[in-house]
Amino acid sequence: FPPGYIRPLAELPESLRANIYSLFSRLGYVEHPDLPVQDHITLTIVERYLAFKMGEVWREIQTELKEDNIRPISPDEEAMEWIGRCIEQEAIQVHRTQEELVEAQRAQDNIEENAYYSQLRKNHRQKEKSLFDFNLLVERTSDHKKLKEAKKQQSKDTA
Repeated sequence: FPPGYIRPLAELPESLRANIYSLFSRLGYVEHPDLPVQDHITLTIVERYLAFKMGEVWREIQTELKEDNIRPISPDEEAMEWIGRCIEQEAIQVHRTQEELVEAQRAQDNIEENAYYSQLRKNHRQKEKSLFDFNLLVERTSDHKKLKEAKKQQSKDTA
């Protein structure tokens, strides 16, 4: 992997994913303001690791039962379907949270970009004003008539 590349959570070995889940279970999932948005997006998955792992195990059980031509009794089948729906809802919620994080980051980026361009416009206006003032000074000091008029105006202003 190139330097600075962070491997996606899905590519990590199972034991490492479990360790990451355990670590963040201890640290908490919310109080990390210095993490970039991409890491917060990953944290939404890490936070739901246990639910997703349980869903994966139940899916494997269902697959093995089908492969062995074993049909579970109705209550068990209903329970497996219910667990599947719950995990699906959990995945949808994670996806929504991730989209909200991305949208919040976009909004923050837009605010920062607008502030940057506002500062650029302000600097540009200041440079234009300075150039205008300088040109006015040069014009005033280069033309003897205008210099006399400026002196008269200055005398009136101070009087």
